[in-house]
Amino acid sequence: MFNFVPVRETASLERALDYVFSLPTDITDTSLVTLNIGDDGADYILNNPAIVKFLLHHSFLRLSIDSEFSEFRPNSSMMRLRKLSQLCPLWIDSFGEGSTSLTLLTRMPFEYIKIAPPFFHSHLNTHSLRHIVSHASQVCHGAIVCGINNEEQLKACWAAGAVAGQGDYWQKRQFGECH
Repeated sequence: MFNFVPVRETASLERALDYVFSLPTDITDTSLVTLNIGDDGADYILNNPAIVKFLLHHSFLRLSIDSEFSEFRPNSSMMRLRKLSQLCPLWIDSFGEGSTSLTLLTRMPFEYIKIAPPFFHSHLNTHSLRHIVSHASQVCHGAIVCGINNEEQLKACWAAGAVAGQGDYWQKRQFGECH
């Protein structure tokens, strides 16, 4: 099991990187930190030598690519994704939405996929969820299921074969709100 800390692109990417730089080593030694990016973030990274160097020198960093990323479309050459993958491992964010597909997993090496909460909730305990998680486990390190809010969803996550889960379930348990 591993920990990961998502850092969203909501502020500027540079502020997110400043935050990452300030993380204590007890986090960076034991956790993976994901930077969520879309097309604009990818361009910004690839055109900024300082950020390229930063990514190359911090092995705990991952880029989590938005499900609407333009290079996820079927006929894309995936040039930017290939360049980004040389800097650090890539994850797919919100798999099951946007332009994500099982075919995408065979076109480009991704470390993990993060299954979108709406997809997980609508395919809870179905063969399609198990199939996607199984396929992800064969072509990358596995699937992380997002949107786990209760014990039933947690059991479905593990039954599908996911390597990790994410959601409000753990926050509720931490603050004693889980029944």
